[in-house]
Amino acid sequence: MELQKNNKKGIFVSYSFSEEDEKIIKWFVDELKKYFECEDAESPEANSLIKKIIPKISANSIFCAILTKKYETDKGCISSPWIYSEIGSAVALDKDYLIFVENNIMDFGMTPRDYNYVPFDRSKIIGKDKDGGYLKKLRNSIKEYAESIYKKPIFQGYHKIINNISKLTIYNNGHAIEEITVTIKTLSDKFKCRKQGFWLEKCSFKDTNLKPLKSLNYTDAVDKKRFFDETFYARVLSPDNIFVDKVEVINDETTDDKINFFICFKSREGNIPEGTTIKYGWEWSSDNVFPFKKEQLKNGTLKENVDCATYTWETLNDYDNLEIVVNFERGYNFEEEPSIEMYHEGGSIPLRNDRKKYSKENTINYTQYKFELGEVKANRKFIVKWIPQ
Repeated sequence: MELQKNNKKGIFVSYSFSEEDEKIIKWFVDELKKYFECEDAESPEANSLIKKIIPKISANSIFCAILTKKYETDKGCISSPWIYSEIGSAVALDKDYLIFVENNIMDFGMTPRDYNYVPFDRSKIIGKDKDGGYLKKLRNSIKEYAESIYKKPIFQGYHKIINNISKLTIYNNGHAIEEITVTIKTLSDKFKCRKQGFWLEKCSFKDTNLKPLKSLNYTDAVDKKRFFDETFYARVLSPDNIFVDKVEVINDETTDDKINFFICFKSREGNIPEGTTIKYGWEWSSDNVFPFKKEQLKNGTLKENVDCATYTWETLNDYDNLEIVVNFERGYNFEEEPSIEMYHEGGSIPLRNDRKKYSKENTINYTQYKFELGEVKANRKFIVKWIPQ
C-alpha cells in the first residue's frame, strides 16, 4: 500500500487517439493533471474493453470522457465508438465522472441528460481564434469540478466493529507510538472504507505539530520496530486477499494537531462480500508528545498548563469490545497512576467499578496498564489520566 502521490485522486481519461485530436486532448489532459493522477487506455485495441479498460476504470475514483467529433450525421456529430462503451462501463461501476463535449455532438452515450457536462469549442482553445477569456472560464470549470470531488464524502458502506484494541506506548523522552488494531464485519458488499483519526493531546509539547498525513514519513512496518519522528503506516492483517488500497485525507477537517482520514480497502476478487471479517491495524508516531515529568504539566513547556496527562479515545461507532492499553517505558515514574473516565456530549458518565479497574503488568521494557471496557456505544469519549512524578 502506498499513500497517493500528492494525495491526488485517480482519474481514467477516455478520448480519441486520432492525430487531428492530439492537440486538443493534450490541453485537457494537462489541465486535469493539475488536480488528478491521470490514466488512459494508452492506445485503442480490439476486444480490450473487458480485459484491459474496465479494470483501469474500476481502479480509479473518477471517469472522464472527452467527446470530440468523429463522424457526421444528418442530426449532428458523434464521437469515437469505444468512448461510448467506456462511458457505459463507468456508469455501471457507479463512478464520479466528468464529460467534455465538443460543440455539435448529438450523442453523449449513457451520460444522464440532467448531468452538467462541459461543452467546448476547439477553435477557441488551440485554433487561430484562440480566446484567453474562454480558456480562463474553461479552466475554472475544471477547477470547480475538482474542488467538488475533493469535498465529496467517501461512501463508507456498512460494517460492525467486533473488536478494537487501542495501544499507546510512551517513552521517557516523550516520544509516543499509537497502535490501533481493529476487527470489523462487513454488513454490505458495498463496504469500501472506514473513517479514522488521530491527534495530539493538549498536554503535548508546544513545538509539536502534526504534519499533513501525506507529508508524514511512511513505512510498511512489516517487521514492526520502534520508529521515530512523525511516521504512519496501515495494513490488513487478515484475510490475505484483502489489502489497504489507499489512505484518503479529509482535508477540510485537518488541523495542525488533528488528522482525520479514510482507510480504503480492496479485495483481489473484486467487491468485498457481505459478512467478511477484516482485521487491520494502523499506527503513527511522533516525538515530544507526552510529559514524563510533573514539572512539564505546569511550567509552560507544554501547549497548555494542565493538572494531569491524558490519552483520549473517541468511539464513532458501537463497539462489541474495546480495550485501551497504555505502555510506559520502564523508568517512567508516577505520582498518581492511570485512571479512566467516560464522557458523552460533554457530560461525564459513571463507569462500573469493573470497567474502571485496570490490569497492570511489568515487562522487561514497559509497565502496561490495560482497561477492558467491553461493549460500548457510539459517541463516547474515554480519557485515561495520570500524573508523572
